[in-house]
Amino acid sequence: MIEKLMYSVDEAVEVTGVGRTVLFREIAQGHLPSVAIGRKGRGAGRRLILRDDLVAWALLHRTAAA
Repeated sequence: MIEKLMYSVDEAVEVTGVGRTVLFREIAQGHLPSVAIGRKGRGAGRRLILRDDLVAWALLHRTAAA
């Protein structure tokens, strides 16, 4: 099985258990890097999160909560 390099926001929700609203807020605030693929403009294209960025973000929150 090939390991994914990037996740859609919905896939990131699935693997982390964190809600869409939280992930989009983290992206908007610059706490979770993401890549916009497709046309520019609000609601167009796809927002993808690199697996390594998602893992780093999750580990940062684990450390902060400890």
